[in-house]
Amino acid sequence: MKKLIALVAILGLVFIMTSCSKPEEVVVTKYFQTMAHNDSDSMSSMAVTPKNLEYDSYKIVSVGEPEVLDYQLPAMMEEMEALKKERQELLNTVRDMQDEVDELEFEMNETRRGSRKAQLKQQIDEKKAAMEGETEKFRQLVAKIGKLKNGIEFQQQLVNLSVGIKQSPEIYTGKTTKTPVTTHVVFKDGSEEDYVFELIKYELNVKDRVLPNRLIVLNILTQAEYDKMKAGETLVEEVAPAEAAEAEEISEEAPAVAEDEPVGDQE
Repeated sequence: MKKLIALVAILGLVFIMTSCSKPEEVVVTKYFQTMAHNDSDSMSSMAVTPKNLEYDSYKIVSVGEPEVLDYQLPAMMEEMEALKKERQELLNTVRDMQDEVDELEFEMNETRRGSRKAQLKQQIDEKKAAMEGETEKFRQLVAKIGKLKNGIEFQQQLVNLSVGIKQSPEIYTGKTTKTPVTTHVVFKDGSEEDYVFELIKYELNVKDRVLPNRLIVLNILTQAEYDKMKAGETLVEEVAPAEAAEAEEISEEAPAVAEDEPVGDQE
């Protein structure tokens, strides 16, 4: 009987402590519990990029002020459509310039007059220089599209984790809320470090109601890394979408940039 009473008392205490905790503290506490059990599946369901800290103990130091922003995915999708249109127009321009160069080269090969050949050669060089400038603009635009595509896919992943929506998440409106939670972690080797768990949730609207959502872990960073991120410094070297720029060559045989797989098609 005494054991039963003690168990009820403990459960009651846990319930009271949980009830008094902020939602952000509850999420971070649960994440530390999954790390303690080395539960990779649970960590993956809670965090975009799971990180397992081999800790001995931890303490939640503070919950920062939330940062509320408009839901960005619809605007990102609109920007993608505009960039694709611009890319196609630029592609057409470069191909027209190439046709002009081909015609001039054909005429130069056919003519026998030295003065005319020199004149045509100068025109060809000028056209090629202009075409190279437009081609460079094309490459830069392809890189920009590749970076935006990565951003869109990342946003779709976040929406799926927070709201559970996979199909056409860009049709919704709403807001996102980011909240930093600072923790002090003592590791098993005795070292200590402050870590910031950056949490995010998506509050998307359907008519007059907000869809069910939950806080997820966006980033797990040391305090120094978090401070650098907030200051706008790059934490890791970004890989530019050079492979996309290389793949989208301007050619009549394989106009790879004319048609794309639509961004955001998900099952």
